[in-house]
Amino acid sequence: MENQNVWAVSRRNGIFEIDRQGKVINAIKPNELPGDIDLLYFCSKDNEGNLWLAGKNNRSPGLKLLKTTPGSDDFKLLTIIPDESKSIHFLQNGRVLIAGYDGIWELDKQSFASHKPKEFENTEIATIYNIHESTDGALYISVNSERLDIYELNDSIYVEIKQISGNGNCYGLIESTNGQSIYGATSYGLIKIDSESKDLTAIPHLGKMPISQSLFGIEMDGEGKIWLKTRDGLLSYEEKQNRVRGFNQYDGVQEAMNNVVFLTDDNGRIWVSGHKGVNYFEPGFKEP
Repeated sequence: MENQNVWAVSRRNGIFEIDRQGKVINAIKPNELPGDIDLLYFCSKDNEGNLWLAGKNNRSPGLKLLKTTPGSDDFKLLTIIPDESKSIHFLQNGRVLIAGYDGIWELDKQSFASHKPKEFENTEIATIYNIHESTDGALYISVNSERLDIYELNDSIYVEIKQISGNGNCYGLIESTNGQSIYGATSYGLIKIDSESKDLTAIPHLGKMPISQSLFGIEMDGEGKIWLKTRDGLLSYEEKQNRVRGFNQYDGVQEAMNNVVFLTDDNGRIWVSGHKGVNYFEPGFKEP
């Protein structure tokens, strides 16, 4: 498992390792994993490069959490986490948070037991769409009912400093390359948050294109270009040049982009999966 490779999850078909040329070089079916797993849900890398994977056996409660180390595809079963889990997040201070349909859970890295941290009790019965940690250690937590909660670390405890509402449900957050801004993809369009003041600005247009449509994901490639996921495909946005370009099925990008994986790898490439496979864009990709 090398840095230039990407692991992609198919719920029913398994987990696939894809090399730099987009070729599948390794595939593991759900029933080949420990824990008698039928379906896969999500995977994520931690700060040490370990790959974590969540799957489920339909005949028993809870999601089974597995882990493998860099250079290996030998997954080990660690623990059971709540059925409502949606994603796992590894923070700079070593804490591990699980976002779910009923708030936030924390995973103990020694015992692998999970519990509800009191710091995030405001999100206890809410659906968590996204957790983003900025380079300065602030947490941006996207909650259903069109709310974005911002926390800062104070003596190892997270304290809520601001709550923003009314700008749509936020399905993805990224940080600018200079660390001065946080961008969000929402059900109303694109937003921008000042990293210092935490003030929010809606961006109604990208270039000459109105951007009031729903956005379902956001990533930034190795050259700082923003990529946005829409119902029909992708948008690329260069803020300094105020330039935008759309990609859809006629460019080879798959439809139904709101239900698929969207990520940036260690080499700055953008990957987006669909029902028929995977598309990827290299940094420096020259648009016609």
